[in-house]
Amino acid sequence: MRRANLLFIIWTLWASLVIGVAAEGHEHGTGLFSESQEAQQAGQALRLEEAVFEANGSPLYVLNARVRVKNVGQGGYRGATVHFFCRVDPTQEWTAVGERPLPGVPPGDSVTCDLVASSEGLPILNSKGEVLPCRYRIEVHYKDGVSMGEGDFHPSCIHDH
Repeated sequence: MRRANLLFIIWTLWASLVIGVAAEGHEHGTGLFSESQEAQQAGQALRLEEAVFEANGSPLYVLNARVRVKNVGQGGYRGATVHFFCRVDPTQEWTAVGERPLPGVPPGDSVTCDLVASSEGLPILNSKGEVLPCRYRIEVHYKDGVSMGEGDFHPSCIHDH
């Protein structure tokens, strides 16, 4: 019985390593983003800590965005919403990708908010349905203000699928 437990532990560690390496090979783009200087200077209570923006074109048309928000203020927040946007060209208007409610955020805590949507119909696809590099923007609207950040998305596997 002890040998079976040891083999199970070894297999679990090996599987997690293989799955992690495989996931890295098919990454479509993640990253930290820069919070706007206005938000940093204004001393916003809800601060954007990290964002992930991933998108696929044909044939999957899946967009996944995630943000982690930290409450650095003294009070808790409820009723906040997270708005996700993208655009390819800086001369374009921001295109709304979606919005999600943010869970309640007690003082000192961080929460995450995820969005899964279709990339079809967004201006981040070329005529072949392939996803293009783009800029994304995330805004957190709450009772005391708006925190926002922007980042760059660079697809890493065009023509791989």
